[in-house]
Amino acid sequence: MMKALPRAHLILSLLVLAAAGCLAPRTSHANVVCTITGGTYTPLNFGGADTASGTIGYTCTGYNSPGTYTICAGLGNASYPGSNTQPEMQGPTTIGFNLYTNATFTTLWTSSNPLQGTLTVPTGNGVKVSGTLSYYGLIAAGQGWPAGIYTASFYNTVLGGMSGGTCQESAGAISGLDGTLTVTDVVTATCSVTATNVDLGSVASGTTNVAGSGTITVECASGQKYYLGLAPSDGSTTGAGTMTGSAGNTSKIPYQLYQNAGHTTVWGNTATQNSQGNGEGGTGSGSTQPYTVYVLVPGTNYTADTYSDTVTVTVNY
Repeated sequence: MMKALPRAHLILSLLVLAAAGCLAPRTSHANVVCTITGGTYTPLNFGGADTASGTIGYTCTGYNSPGTYTICAGLGNASYPGSNTQPEMQGPTTIGFNLYTNATFTTLWTSSNPLQGTLTVPTGNGVKVSGTLSYYGLIAAGQGWPAGIYTASFYNTVLGGMSGGTCQESAGAISGLDGTLTVTDVVTATCSVTATNVDLGSVASGTTNVAGSGTITVECASGQKYYLGLAPSDGSTTGAGTMTGSAGNTSKIPYQLYQNAGHTTVWGNTATQNSQGNGEGGTGSGSTQPYTVYVLVPGTNYTADTYSDTVTVTVNY
């Protein structure tokens, strides 16, 4: 009797398989079977931007089921460390984001608020109809993004039909599937810089110690180290430049760039990717960071004219 148990178990398995085999020909009856094009959900990649858009491609095969159907995709459960309420990508830090059903980012895509589209199946057995459902991603502002690769997943994301107001894998004639939708963000080390002009005003010839200042604004990815160098047009690496006047005026007025209002620390152009040199340096926060550059003209005992020079700001990172 003890030995008969495995045989009984085997017979039960055979009965299950036989029942499934009997059901398999149902595809020749009236139904529509849908699969995700390529067999997987295409990852959404923000690529270091605030917004992104993606599509779910599908192919449905109709088996003697002509008509118009509603096809849908319900978003699955968000991976750790995020939640369905606030999904997050995990990388060097975490990035909060959301997925939406519309390009204006006002309607969240969820399991209870699925993407929806219309599917029209013509008459025939084995006829195929393909299409896409579009969705949109938004990363909230004010988050620092250290360079790196970030990922998140939505498990059990459903492609199927609507039934009772919800998107289900199998609903009526529609037979779909579920899978995993991945979201990625590849953030590269990036920096940008802007600068304001320095207007030293109008002074009488012979005036000494004319001072002024301007602002340099740097924005780098969070955690990204950077070093700032300033180079006058004469190529000086010590921040000692000259301003020139109009055509025909051979006078040149010298000036010096400084890091401080007391004019004791020069600001030059020996900074490198790994060293501050005689420049300024900092660590990116993902937001703008201002620096003040100070200019001192020792004397103006030169021909009356308007003098100027161009200083190049370099961010080394």
